[in-house]
Amino acid sequence: MKRGAVGRRPVAVWLLLAALGWGCSADDPARPAEPSLATPGSYIALREADEALRLYRLRDRGLFGGTYLLLTDQYAERAGSVAEARSIAVGGELSVVDVGLVVPEEYFTAREHHVVWWRSLAPGDGFR
Repeated sequence: MKRGAVGRRPVAVWLLLAALGWGCSADDPARPAEPSLATPGSYIALREADEALRLYRLRDRGLFGGTYLLLTDQYAERAGSVAEARSIAVGGELSVVDVGLVVPEEYFTAREHHVVWWRSLAPGDGFR
């Protein structure tokens, strides 16, 4: 083996992984400038009756009979503030309570809600 060949191998591996699209979803070039209730991949903190914020993730949004329906995942984690909700969403592993929960958009717009984070979705995570 030539001298220096081992040292170049890790660089080549990282370049290959980068070319394949591996990396942090927060660095996704498709990242929206301002994620919203209309942006799949958004993490939404919704104020509940007991004043806690419950976390949801928007998987898709579709128009059905004149009403926008949101396909979401509801998480067990709850927060006391918007900053805490964002920290929980950014943190990673969340406990899913309800997968594929479909609710009208008004479920969120009728109450205090905040988009606290965004991460790209895997293919096939939406209605389509």
